[in-house]
Amino acid sequence: MPRSDLSSAVGVPASDTHPARGSENAVMSSVAGLTADPFTGAYAGSKHAVEAFADALDQELAEFGVTVATINPGPFLTGFNDTMFETWKEWRDSPADRLYDYSALAFPHEQYDPEPVYERTVRVLLGEDRRYRHLLPAELESEAREQVDALWNRQLNDGRRQTLVQKAYDSSPGTPVGS
Repeated sequence: MPRSDLSSAVGVPASDTHPARGSENAVMSSVAGLTADPFTGAYAGSKHAVEAFADALDQELAEFGVTVATINPGPFLTGFNDTMFETWKEWRDSPADRLYDYSALAFPHEQYDPEPVYERTVRVLLGEDRRYRHLLPAELESEAREQVDALWNRQLNDGRRQTLVQKAYDSSPGTPVGS
C-alpha cells in the first residue's frame, strides 16, 4: 500500500543521517494564499493549496529537525501580476461571450520593488529568521489579517460592483507604489 504522508511525497528519507534532516525550507506562496481578489481565483486557489501543503509538511517533519516556512509576497513589480491579467489574450473563446472586457482590466494594486522578497527568503533559508509566515511587504500584514478575519462575518454581496473590480478597470499595468 502506498504511503500517504507528505514527507514521502517530497522525498524526505527515513535515514537519520540523511542531509535533509535538520534543514530549513521555504515554500514560496503568496498573499493570495491567505486572501482572494477578483479575477485571481485560480491563482489564489493554487496558493491556498500551497499553504495547506506547507503547514502539513511543517507539522509532519518537525520531529526530524526540518522546518518549513512560507514566504508570502504581496504585489511586487516583477511583471508576473501584469502578465496574469493578460492571459485573456491566449484564450480560444469569443470575446463576445465573456462577462468582462478583459482588455480594459489591469492588476488592481500598486506594486513594490521585489528586492525585500529575495533578502527575506535568503534569511529564512539560512535559519536567521525563525517565523513560519513571512508576508511581504510587512505593511500589508494588517490588511491581509483584516481580510481573512472579515470572512467570518461577511454577508452575501448586494449585487453591486465590488471596489476592487472597479479598481481593476481604473488601474494601469505596472503601477509602482507611490504613483
